[in-house]
Amino acid sequence: MVRGACARSRPSGSSGLAATVLAVTMIVPLVTSCSATEAGPDAPSAVPLRVSTVRGSGLDEGDRARLESEVGNVLARYLEAGFLGDYPRSDFVQSFADFTSGSAEQAVGDIDVLTAARYAEASSVRATDLEAALSFYVVSGEAVGATAWVHFAFDIDDRGPTATATLDGRLVLDRQDGRWSVFAYDVRRDDSDALPAEASS
Repeated sequence: MVRGACARSRPSGSSGLAATVLAVTMIVPLVTSCSATEAGPDAPSAVPLRVSTVRGSGLDEGDRARLESEVGNVLARYLEAGFLGDYPRSDFVQSFADFTSGSAEQAVGDIDVLTAARYAEASSVRATDLEAALSFYVVSGEAVGATAWVHFAFDIDDRGPTATATLDGRLVLDRQDGRWSVFAYDVRRDDSDALPAEASS
């Protein structure tokens, strides 16, 4: 549940990351191996979600690229439903569609930390930086779990000076029957117009 925040460490620098960085367009949340698809002239600007993998995961290049795409799509759907899209808006619970049932139930209680719900009446929320560094748990050559160390940053137009919001920390996923689900999280939220908060499950 939400509580007062203390700083959390996260991977920094590029020395421990694989060279391939994938882009996820936030207009159509698909992972590609090149730059994000250009949006139409009337669409809001898209910031790519940069997904990379920590070295030493025991995966070959093909498997690594496939898994980055799968987990990247989960993160993209979460971002689209939780922070982006049209504003004003009211439905943020769909952000947890890729969470396990237990994790989703707890996430609803942390919705103001895990989504932009507190800005439901804003005119727009725009991503300014989206990064995820992945570490996979591999058993007998098969990835059965993953940790996504994330840094998400946004600008919010909310009938006044532009506010900012960042979400940092980790989302922990498991893979059952080929489907990735978030089963735990430990994140810190910093908004320019509110005290920091953190949430964990």
